[in-house]
Amino acid sequence: MEELMLTSGFNFEGYRITKYIGFFSGECALGTGFLSSMDAGIADFFGSTSNIYEEKLSKAKSMALNELKTLAEGKGANAIIGVDVDYTTFSADIMGVVANGTAVKIEPIQESRMSLNSVRHSGTDGNNICFPVINYYKNLPFRSFDLERWGTVFN
Repeated sequence: MEELMLTSGFNFEGYRITKYIGFFSGECALGTGFLSSMDAGIADFFGSTSNIYEEKLSKAKSMALNELKTLAEGKGANAIIGVDVDYTTFSADIMGVVANGTAVKIEPIQESRMSLNSVRHSGTDGNNICFPVINYYKNLPFRSFDLERWGTVFN
């Protein structure tokens, strides 16, 4: 299976959603350990960063996202939209990360599914100018009168 696509947005450019599968969450609760707390205390005292906590947060985020992906793929999804990652602490030595998203099935938009038209406009010098118009929404008309004000740009 190809790589599952993720986005914090609600669509993928060049793809259309064919099926909404459902909302899923991946969770991870990770203990930081005594040494991490000691390292963080020293970092706090000196006003520096705690590399151990940063590594733990990164690991917990990765684990939560992997669980989210596994759950979604198990239900037939090939993409997840609206991805959100939240962090919390349960105590001084335990952190939690939750990754949420909506599992969907997507497919590439085929060129044949798009409406390809052209608009002809007569310039001020009498020459015809042809503009290709790709319109993903076939019910929205192209307004050729907009070309009138651009006529001087093309001459």
